[in-house]
Amino acid sequence: LLVATVAANPPASAGAAPASPAPITPPAPGSGDRAALMDLFRKPMVEVFGAPIEFRVDLISVSGDHAFARVHPQRPGARPVKITFPCEATGEDISLEAFFLRRAGRWTWDTPADGHPSFCADDVTYWGDVLRKYGLPPQFVGAESYSD
Repeated sequence: LLVATVAANPPASAGAAPASPAPITPPAPGSGDRAALMDLFRKPMVEVFGAPIEFRVDLISVSGDHAFARVHPQRPGARPVKITFPCEATGEDISLEAFFLRRAGRWTWDTPADGHPSFCADDVTYWGDVLRKYGLPPQFVGAESYSD
């Protein structure tokens, strides 16, 4: 269990009381949050690779209405997907990362906004700006600093 706390929202002004910290927690396997986040990943991956798609999860962090996930798409039985287009990743090491927001009780894509995460090995996303925007620590995405 990752133990950290974050400010859900930065204070509106220097004199305002800070918001209550929201703990960073991974949603349990089989939970509604975890299923909803994996379903958001599933749609674009089925479009690219065809069904069925499962995910090996490296990291899922939830804090209040914010979530981050790093997953690897695969076929049932941990079989790799087949990449049929130019990409530096292989079916064994393909990785997806995304940042989500919960709005009106439903998880939605935040970054990437179009809901189509990049996944080739040369596609690098730096999460520092997104984390700062929401007042979240770098540990939320499994990093030691905002520049990781």
